[in-house]
Amino acid sequence: MAKKESPDQPLKFAQGIERLETIVESMEQENVTLEDSLQLFEEGVTLTRQIQGMLSATEQKVARILEVDGAPTEEPFELDAE
Repeated sequence: MAKKESPDQPLKFAQGIERLETIVESMEQENVTLEDSLQLFEEGVTLTRQIQGMLSATEQKVARILEVDGAPTEEPFELDAE
């Protein structure tokens, strides 16, 4: 089984996505035991939560740059409700 990130190393978005892909591939194998599948599932859920947190934090940091009276002005990014 692949090595997990240690708690003192911050997870990077790309690394998290890559690890999730590896987890899915591993779980799709026929030779994975029930115990390993459960451990992989738990790791996947944890990673998913971490990645969702990263996305939420990034979304909050994104700002639109608008030009007001000839000067650039930042405005918080908001999704338009469709």
